[in-house]
Parts: sequence; structure tokens; C-alpha cells
Amino acid sequence: MGPLPDGVVGRIGSGRINDIALSPDGDRLAFAGHVGIYIFTVEPFLQEDLIITTVPIYQVIWSPDGSTLAAKTKEGIRFIDYQTRAEVQHWSVDSVCDIAWSPEGTRLAILKKGLLEVRDTSTQALVFSHPGANYCLSGIAWSQTDQIAFSNASGQYLIISGQDGSFIHNWMDTSEYPGMSLAWSPDGTMLAAYVDSSEDVVLWDGEADIILPVQELGDFDSSVVTWSWDGDYLALSGQEWHDPHIALIDIRNHSQADRLKTDAYLINDLVWLKNQPGLLSLESRGGQLILWDVQTETALQSLHSTDSPLHLAWFPEGDALAAAYQNSVSIWDAASYEERMTFEVFPDEFRVDGMIYDFALSPGGDRFAIMHGEEFERLISFWDTQTGQQQGNLYRSGYAGLAWSPDGSRIATRLPTYPDRPIAILDSTSREIIQEFDFNSYQFSLSLDWSPNGETIAVSGPNAHIFDLGNNQDQTLSACGQDVQIVAWSPDGSQLASISTNGTIYVCDSSTYQLLYLLRDETVYAEAQSGYAWYATGLVWSPDGQLLAGSIIFSSQPENPPTTENRVLLWDIASQQPIRIISWQWEDWGYYYGTHRNLAFNPDATVLAFGHHDGTIWLVDTDR
Repeated sequence: MGPLPDGVVGRIGSGRINDIALSPDGDRLAFAGHVGIYIFTVEPFLQEDLIITTVPIYQVIWSPDGSTLAAKTKEGIRFIDYQTRAEVQHWSVDSVCDIAWSPEGTRLAILKKGLLEVRDTSTQALVFSHPGANYCLSGIAWSQTDQIAFSNASGQYLIISGQDGSFIHNWMDTSEYPGMSLAWSPDGTMLAAYVDSSEDVVLWDGEADIILPVQELGDFDSSVVTWSWDGDYLALSGQEWHDPHIALIDIRNHSQADRLKTDAYLINDLVWLKNQPGLLSLESRGGQLILWDVQTETALQSLHSTDSPLHLAWFPEGDALAAAYQNSVSIWDAASYEERMTFEVFPDEFRVDGMIYDFALSPGGDRFAIMHGEEFERLISFWDTQTGQQQGNLYRSGYAGLAWSPDGSRIATRLPTYPDRPIAILDSTSREIIQEFDFNSYQFSLSLDWSPNGETIAVSGPNAHIFDLGNNQDQTLSACGQDVQIVAWSPDGSQLASISTNGTIYVCDSSTYQLLYLLRDETVYAEAQSGYAWYATGLVWSPDGQLLAGSIIFSSQPENPPTTENRVLLWDIASQQPIRIISWQWEDWGYYYGTHRNLAFNPDATVLAFGHHDGTIWLVDTDR
């Protein structure tokens, strides 16, 4: 799946899908992903090929004749010959927001921050340019009649000639925030736009030069507007928190026709299929690709596109790896990298903005527990890894934090009771509370770790804490770091490690709880200090106690979108020096949520697995 950094020996999973494009003949779909471009046949809905790229692809569009794919990357635009799957051109262009082909395919429109450019696809020569919006939220649309629609920095919706950029019409002036999506009807006579400032869907009849009324859609926020092939319908992604759906607008009477109930409050893309009454949606949460029958308003088929792996755990035998994503859990074969089983774990009774906040595999690997739901209302459920079935009833919880006892008989978690927010010990079979500790911490996400002898629980917080289960007492470990996000006992229980928001790892003696040493790469620390937001996402000992791995995220000053960097550091305990540092950057609106377990060593400590932002699991050689 493309080149990997030094020391990374494998990658598991298909990765995140960012964009969808249907071929001009309607027979194939191209999916832009973090590991390349996937090609699927429409009937049947099956993967045909993967065009591997060296960088993530954020947008893909077919040329009008279907011979070439134009792919938007962070560094520019790549052109790929569909028949040979070979890259034929690479344009270095900064800050690309959106791209569109001309009707005959000899020109490409490039919407950048503050500028619209049209270039010749053969020579890359600039045909013309025009001032545009100063951010990447508005789109561009090129009609079959060779007219380009876009919005500028003043909130004006302009139409210009695709030949020379001459002004044709200012069809709407919001004087505020422009819309997020524009789409021409198939015959090029009507233009649809979603206006963010007024939350309106606007239809402009180009022949009559009038704005057509559309039935009020209520509290509706849409990032995608797309036409059916016959031009009779519009599909819009609805981002209502309490009622997420896809709205279908009947153009013939300018009113809402149907609503397709979705399982995610944010839809990244919508594509009408050509030869069937189908609509394909790309959901942001969980990365699901859903094929809809718009006549029956039902989901026909789904394709799982993995989002960022938030929690990882190896099975005791080392032959498989469990990964928890935002809405599902997968078990991957460690030898073949094939998916053995997928658990769709999200409960129907919760709103669709919920997600998995924590995951813990039992010591024997026969069960796992997950915490899932909404931000302030979460459930714990238990699942059998062999049968794929949920075990028993759900247990209501409140904040992230799950840890199995070494013998698998108990599980520790955090309760929602305010203001104490206690740590509770549950019997893993009966799910009954058998012990509680008061712990009033401001942190919503907590790391819990059970000592190897089963007598003590370590908890993250403003400082590291320990709870002695025998005498029901707790102790604050002020010497073991501040703003502690993750805690981890060494395999023999002699040391307790913690990682704080500044990326420093503190290692304390478990008998005195005094600091033994710090692990901090000064170069990484200095770079991270310049970021405006950063936190730890992983801390784990190798099974033999000779290695310690930590993962941190930090971001640059707020941009549109912000640039975020992730670092994984693998430390040798004997020398207290890093033996591997793996880092990468990405542009995104969000970060990892509620995660503190995105690192995991296999049983013989030869491989470190970590969850990558591209939606795959990277496997690192530890040189053992």
C-alpha cells in the first residue's frame, strides 16, 4: 500500500475513504483514500482494484471521457491513466480546495484559498485566474454549457465563462459566509447551492434568471448537494444532531420528497448512481459507505471503510489483533492481515453522534468490553470474541476508563455519579458493583490500569493516583507527573509509568512511588511545545518490560484546516534512549477522541502496533 517509513514492516486495513466519484458511464466508482484510489464496480458492488499512491488522496474526479482520474493531495494534483493505473502528471499546487474538469476534459479548474485558476490539462499552462474565497469551505461547479460557478471572499455567488473567465452573472449575494456546496443540473440550466449563513437550499434557474423557492427544511445543515442523473431530484446531506438524514428534493415541485435516515450526523459525500434508483453516501463516523434504494428509502448494502483505530490489543497467542474504531470492533489476522470478524457494536437506542470511547480485551482474549454512547451518557457492553455475540445486559457508565483485573474476574471503570464520579469495580460476570472509590477529577477520559498482582489500580488525572483494593485507600502520586493522561504498570509490577500532556514519560518505583527517571526526547518536546493543542494517545510496556512506547499528538496554530502531527516513540529501558521515532502530519478538522490505547506490543515484543490516522494499523519492527 505504498511506501512505509523505516522500521514499519506492515500495514493492516483498507484505511479511510475521503471522497467518491462515479465514472461517466456509470459502471465504476472511484474512492479516494489515505492509501490510494479504490476502484469498485457498481453492479455488483465489489472492489476491482486499488491504485496505490504514495500520499493520501482527498478528492478524486473522472475526466469526461473516463480515461483519466484527477486526484487532489496535500501537495497538489495527480493525474492517473485509468487503463494503465500509472501516474501521467503531477502538478505541485498549494492549498487546493476543490477541482473540476471542463466539459470536454481539456481544462481543469482549481479552487485555492483566495484564487480560482483554470489550467490546460496537457501543458499545465494557466488559461485564466479569478479571485476566490479565502477558505476551503466553498466549492466549485463546471456546467455542461461551459460556465463555472463559485463563491468569492465577499459572499457573492459568481458565474464566469469557462473559456476566458469573463463575468457572466452574480446570481446571489449573501454578503456573509458563502455556501459549502454547489452543483449544476445535468443539462446545465439550473444551479443548486447550500447557503451556510441562512441554512437555505437555493435553486437558480439560469434561463429565467430567478431564484426558485424550496420548501423550508427546518434546522438543516448540509455540506453536500448533488443532482440525480435525470435532473428531477436533489440529494442533500443533513447534519441535524437529533435527526440526521439525507433529504431528497423533488425539483418538479421544489419540495422535499423523502428523508433517508442515516447512522451518522455528518455525511462527507453523496453520489447518485446512473442505472438504478440508488444513492451512495459516505458517512464520516465509522467510515461507512452506504448504498441506498431511494424508492424504498432503505439501505441496501454497506461497505466498511475503517476510520482511525482508537484502541488496539493483541490476543494472547499473538496470532490476531483487535482494533476498536469509532463505531465498530474488528479482529485482524496477524499473518494474512485479513479481517476475521467485525462487531457492529453501536446500540440503536442512542443518538447517532455516539461512538466508542474505550475498549479493553480480557486477559484470556475470550471477551472484550467497550464503553460507547454519547458524551455524557455511555454504556458498557461485553462481547464474546469467538461467537461475536453480546453477553448479558448493558451497564450504564459515564466516562472513559476500562481495565480488566489480571485474572479477568473483575473490571474497573468510571461512574457518572456527580460530583464524586467514583471508580467502580464490577464483577465481570454479574456486572454488579463490588467496590467503589471516590475520585473527583475534571478529566472526562481516564486511563485505568490494574497492577499485575491485582491488588492496586492506577488512575490518570491531574496527578497519577493509586487505589489499594485491600484497605480501600487512595494515594496521590505527585512525583509521578502532572496532567497525567495515561498510566501503565510494568509487567512485573515494580514500576509505574505515566505520560502527561507535554509528552513526558515519568517512571516511578512502585514500592516508594518516587520518581526513578524521565523519558523525553528534547527535540520532540521542543517541537511539541510550539503547538497549540496536544495530548497523549498511547503508553504501553513490552511484555518483557525492556521497552516502553508512547504516542503523542500536537497541532500547529489554528488553520483551515489545522495541521496535526503524531509521534510514536519507542524507548529502550536499559539505556533510556529512543530506538525508533515515527512521525507524520495530516490536515483534519478533528483529532482522536477518548483514546489512550492506540499502541500494543505482540506477546514476544517483536512488533509494536499503532493506530494510524489514515485508518490503518501500522506494524513496527522493534529490532528484537
